[in-house]
Amino acid sequence: MGGISAVGMMAGLMMAGCESTKPGGEAGEGGAPAKKEDKKAGDKKVNFLTDVKPLLENYCLRCHNTGLLLGDLNLETRKLAFTPGEAGPFIIPKHPETSKFYLVLKLQYGSKEAMPPEKHRMTKEEHELIYRWIKQGADWPKDSRGTLKPVVVRPTVAMLGEAR
Repeated sequence: MGGISAVGMMAGLMMAGCESTKPGGEAGEGGAPAKKEDKKAGDKKVNFLTDVKPLLENYCLRCHNTGLLLGDLNLETRKLAFTPGEAGPFIIPKHPETSKFYLVLKLQYGSKEAMPPEKHRMTKEEHELIYRWIKQGADWPKDSRGTLKPVVVRPTVAMLGEAR
């Protein structure tokens, strides 16, 4: 019985050794096993139009637009989004770790600066997508394709007054 355990243990060690290298024999980061899906997701170019724009329209634009300019940030166009506010730039291409836009998305619900402030928040995967987009240079088309339109339209103050 002891021989079988030793053989099983040796096989497990050999298998673990095989998994700790990338195809081609390279070790993963920090000597950890390289996962194909991690490398694939991390290297894949984030597409503003298909990946980022829908997130901004769904989570951000209803409060950060010309009609309702909260926090000194307007996300309707690239030019407006990259215009620094009183506290400086919101999006710093290639530097998500110092981009206020990314940092407030990661704050826990209930934090005074957490965005969006309601429970309808981005998922961990969506945060990672924004992180990678900024890290890759925060590409955003300057033409009309880069113009955002809110998914949810909030009623204006005049409309609210009429409803009373």
